[in-house]
Amino acid sequence: MGINVPPELSEENQYWISRHRYYELKHFCMQYYDWKKHRVALMETLTHANRTDQRLQRDQIGDPTGNASIELEHLESRIHMLEICAERTDPILGEYILLGVTKGMPYDAIKARLNIPCCREMYYNLYRRFFWILDKARN
Repeated sequence: MGINVPPELSEENQYWISRHRYYELKHFCMQYYDWKKHRVALMETLTHANRTDQRLQRDQIGDPTGNASIELEHLESRIHMLEICAERTDPILGEYILLGVTKGMPYDAIKARLNIPCCREMYYNLYRRFFWILDKARN
């Protein structure tokens, strides 16, 4: 399911970013639910650190729990970044924008399933604004 938004805006648009940067950020966002699943698995690993866990090798040099904690912090920061950027895009419509950018849901699907309280033009303007904000946050 793709979103029919041109990959590049006119350079005169206030939310302009290059085509390749847009695709980079779009693919970054599409990993959101993978990060959330991995976060749950890591939290489970850290909760049960006293047990033998196949994900943590016993012959691993270093601190497996510490390494898992560092990885968890990295995932948390990425998840939080997307959620904050969606909130900054629009406090009311941010949750819809987050769905659109992380699941690739087009406006029509969001409108049909969740009855988004805005028009298509406003949604896609906010969609572009989200990527502009994310671009600034990722620099």
